[in-house]
Amino acid sequence: MKSIAYFVSPHGFGHAARSSALMAALHSLDPDICFEIYTLIPEWFFLESLVGPFHYHSLKTDIGLIQKSPLSEDPEATLNALDEFFPFSQQHITEIAQNLTGSSCLYAISDISPLGLLAGKTASIPTVLIENFTWDWIYENYLDKLPGFSKHIRYLGQLFQSPDIHITTEPYCQFDASADFIARPISRAPKKDRKSIRNALGIFEREKMILITMGGIQESFRHLDHLHGFKDSVFVIPGGSEDFVRKDNLILLPHHSDFYHPDLINACDAAVGKAGYSTISELYNTGTPFGYFSRDTFRESAHLTAFIDANMPSIHLHSKNISDYEWLKHIPDLLALPPVDRTKPNGAFQVAEFLIGEFE
Repeated sequence: MKSIAYFVSPHGFGHAARSSALMAALHSLDPDICFEIYTLIPEWFFLESLVGPFHYHSLKTDIGLIQKSPLSEDPEATLNALDEFFPFSQQHITEIAQNLTGSSCLYAISDISPLGLLAGKTASIPTVLIENFTWDWIYENYLDKLPGFSKHIRYLGQLFQSPDIHITTEPYCQFDASADFIARPISRAPKKDRKSIRNALGIFEREKMILITMGGIQESFRHLDHLHGFKDSVFVIPGGSEDFVRKDNLILLPHHSDFYHPDLINACDAAVGKAGYSTISELYNTGTPFGYFSRDTFRESAHLTAFIDANMPSIHLHSKNISDYEWLKHIPDLLALPPVDRTKPNGAFQVAEFLIGEFE
């Protein structure tokens, strides 16, 4: 068995989705790989996504960007958390490095977790950075109002320049000509076909299924009665209830439900939600129309929006809040957009083949 360390940022579920997609692709090419996963993302997420072996280590690997809601961030709380988290103590890094050595890890992959890069270097094993942005670049957006970010930007900037292999994935926010590999969007593959998922949800083929997704971040959905006006469409909302609820043309699912999220993406006729990495990648690879909300104060938003507009059937929904339902007027136009038939491979397999070529 070959051990590989994987450090996953716990910021939302986007990094976990990208990480688990790559781990699944690596498993498919080499079933002898066992991952040592370090993160605060719940273990069930990886149990749901992976079929190959792994060991889960609950560990705070990153701060990321603390958010007030799916569409607004909290830079002050983020800075306070960074002040407590950085710099890493040498004892902490040494203990993690000893774990990597004890597990005979061949190399360490970091999905923008700076801890993984430092621990891998300390363990004297190769390190791999996978990103579509890095935190030092994100934090630069808040320097004018919160100069305390400057020391963290310098510290993280050095760490993010340190990996032995640097992989950038579309949609990227910073083009780095020195990157060793640039991949297409990475997303998890569906497990079940469209028809079986729709049957399980009780959606007829003649009905349009619209998925409302906020990328794994909890949202309080209000005034859902506004959705009842679309009698030929069924709205499916993960995270909309603590239990499975069907009411007229609404289906509310728990945050962690029996329905695998990539299966829901694959089964829907259109999706409405936050323009985050994992949602963009999953919809890109299925070719599904996307009505999206951008987060104007987030530095990556302009880059993600540009990618969506250029590469995906989409409509930019300019509502400030998903619960204002002004965006409903765009639903007919969204459903009229034809899906795209993707013929090129998922970025996960591009990166998996590259890494196996580098390390095997």
